[in-house]
Amino acid sequence: MLHDKGLSAERERRARLASERMAAKRERELTEKIARLEETSRRLNREIAEKRQDARRPIEAAPLPPPTPQGGAAPDQMILWAAVQTLANGFAIWGADDHLVIANDAYFRFLGEIDEIRPGISYRRMLEILVEEGVADTGGDDPASWVSRMVSTIRGDSVPDRLVRHWDGRFLRVTSQRLSTGGFVTLVMDQSDMIRLSTAIESLPDGFVMTDAADRVVLSNAEFRSAYVGAGVALPTGTQFADILRRGLARGLFPAAKDREEDWLDQWLDRRADAEPVEERLANGRWIRALDVELPDGGHVGFHLDITDAKTQQLELERLAEAAEAAARAKAAFLSNMSHEIRTPMNGLVGMADMLLETNLDSDQKEMLGTLRSSAGGLMSLLDDVLEFSRAEAGQIDLAIAPFDAAALLRDVAEVFRAEAAQRGLALDIYCPPLPECVGDARRLRQVLAILLGNAVKFTDSGGVTVRCAVDGGDLRIAVQDTGPGIPDHRAATIFEGFVQGEDGADRSHDGSGLGLAICRKLVERMDGSIVYRPRDCGGSIFEVTLPVSSEADAAPVPRMLRILAAEDNATNRLVLKKLLEPFEAEITMVERAEDCLAQIRSQRPDLLLTDISMPDMDGCEMTRRIRAQERDAGASPLRIVAMTAHAHPTDTQRMHDAGIDRVLTKPLSRAVLAEEVEAATAGLAETT
Repeated sequence: MLHDKGLSAERERRARLASERMAAKRERELTEKIARLEETSRRLNREIAEKRQDARRPIEAAPLPPPTPQGGAAPDQMILWAAVQTLANGFAIWGADDHLVIANDAYFRFLGEIDEIRPGISYRRMLEILVEEGVADTGGDDPASWVSRMVSTIRGDSVPDRLVRHWDGRFLRVTSQRLSTGGFVTLVMDQSDMIRLSTAIESLPDGFVMTDAADRVVLSNAEFRSAYVGAGVALPTGTQFADILRRGLARGLFPAAKDREEDWLDQWLDRRADAEPVEERLANGRWIRALDVELPDGGHVGFHLDITDAKTQQLELERLAEAAEAAARAKAAFLSNMSHEIRTPMNGLVGMADMLLETNLDSDQKEMLGTLRSSAGGLMSLLDDVLEFSRAEAGQIDLAIAPFDAAALLRDVAEVFRAEAAQRGLALDIYCPPLPECVGDARRLRQVLAILLGNAVKFTDSGGVTVRCAVDGGDLRIAVQDTGPGIPDHRAATIFEGFVQGEDGADRSHDGSGLGLAICRKLVERMDGSIVYRPRDCGGSIFEVTLPVSSEADAAPVPRMLRILAAEDNATNRLVLKKLLEPFEAEITMVERAEDCLAQIRSQRPDLLLTDISMPDMDGCEMTRRIRAQERDAGASPLRIVAMTAHAHPTDTQRMHDAGIDRVLTKPLSRAVLAEEVEAATAGLAETT
């Protein structure tokens, strides 16, 4: 213990002494350096070109004495010595008796410029002084043992390189070579930066390799060698990078290369030459990504990164995505089946209820039938919301762009809710100045306004609902405001998301699916518009819709009666459809089978075809495909085909559109949606006559 403390104190003393000596001689050193550099520069510029060959002669053939004026050195020796003096590395010649013959200034600087170290000193004594003065770091070894070991290294025929740690933390590599005269020449190089770089490369957690222009490995760390060659296996100097990969192939390191080794190797090398990353799974289950960068001399630096964790996460995300897609398909199948199973009987229920309400009934019968119709309508509204939201999420919202009267549309929607508003004691005011005719999807805008007005009337207990609209710079702006309770601040940011309602808990005062505003946002965005909510200053809500619109001329009058062909195999549905179409001025033909429908089209082409999808002799989609094929063969304009179906899921809708169907109407049908189709067909008829 005392011995260790003594050594530590001794090292501190030597370090302090060395620092003091260096500081004291710094000024003298600078003056001497300037003088030497000026002399050397003049001499070299004049003579070094013609004496270059002489300067390359082996030192042992003509050992040089210090070129002093008294020495009388020859001019060629003076030139050579001047060149040695310019070296950044330390240079020294030792005689056969291990005494210093000559050394350049850099050599003495590395040794701390100690006065006693000069030509004539023995190698052993120099080492002892370096230890005593704290210039050389013995690494904790006993100083005498360290000196003896260093001296022993110069006794053999070949002198091994030695790495000495300087007192200031630098690493000096000492390279010596035996002379024919019995002495030896020594070169001292500062390799601190190289050693630090090498240490840093070895400490990298990932593989590192450097190759020369011939693709031979120059430098690699243990991580690289362990992965590709084997733990503890050295790489012979000059090993080709391709040979390293072949060793890995021979060890079965790359499972993906099995039975196609050469093709796999060519692909790796080609991608490496093009600086493309290479990802590969190793036999141990780990994943690596090899990144190579070409150096200016044609060599490469490669980083071989372990990406196992990232790859595991990627594979897990892919698995979850596949599971989500499977769940989406299952949901689509469920919604499609649910829609079909509910809508088919509901079509007859709602249709018959509507027709019964138009007959002579007593007050009790009308009340009960009205309740039945209202309950059925509520169920269908819920089903429509779920399916519409699913369709919107799938990005399958189709638009039918046509001219429409925005003011009339707004008044029509308001009239639907006026009776309910009056029953609740609410005012329903519409402020709409004369507007130019707009072009857009009137049906989708009607959906949006119906949801907004329905919510406003539904959630307002007193006061009223006000709707304002205007066309401003090519945009149609509609604001729906109410005097209801408004939306709590903590829900305002999420009110347009699915299944979000303005009230909490199971005891909320109003029912609903919470999908209305989510559907509004998706419809408006599909029409390239925007919808925003803001609270009303004195209580209540304001929803503002902005849609881009343009103007277009009025349609021409219809020159003849519209021809409508309907294909429906269900007798109840045929009766309901006929009653719904009766108010329209149209020539209506009903058929039960797809073949009859095709025959009727061949005999007298209709202006509008309404077709069921599920028919006994032929699927409605197949029938449509045949109609489209006949039109292409004959060069005829396409017939407007509208499907009437209980299959209302987006996947079903897409299948029908792919077959050539223009629009899909879900059962139960309403007179309002049929009126839209009749109006569109009438306008098309006017354009062609």
